[in-house]
Amino acid sequence: MQHRTHIFLLVLSYRIASALHWKMSLPEEGNACDSMDELLRKLSRVERVEISIGRESKVWYLNLMPDTRKTIAKIGLPGLFSENVKSRSCNR
Repeated sequence: MQHRTHIFLLVLSYRIASALHWKMSLPEEGNACDSMDELLRKLSRVERVEISIGRESKVWYLNLMPDTRKTIAKIGLPGLFSENVKSRSCNR
């Protein structure tokens, strides 16, 4: 069963990388591999922070550069790293 899981994850990661490569090559001329690798390098710096205060929970993304945000918007994912606020109900 482990081999099937491993193969599934490899195929899934290849499909994601292929889709990202295709999306990166659409908007502008140039080498999509270089820009894809650069985007992935910049995204590796992004940190997700969740803070809970009372009944409210907020999610922020740190170390997200403005040019990275623009690139993400160009490939059609403008709200990927938007601030998220969740309210929890108090069940007693």
